[in-house]
Amino acid sequence: MIVKDYECEMQLINELKDAKLSWKTIGKMLRLYAMEVR
Repeated sequence: MIVKDYECEMQLINELKDAKLSWKTIGKMLRLYAMEVR
């Protein structure tokens, strides 16, 4: 299950990179996502 979540996260990151967002924006989004999960 953890591996599947990791793969989904990597897929999300790849989609964001394809959207040409900066790493700063991706980091901000991941931090917000992590806060929501907790």
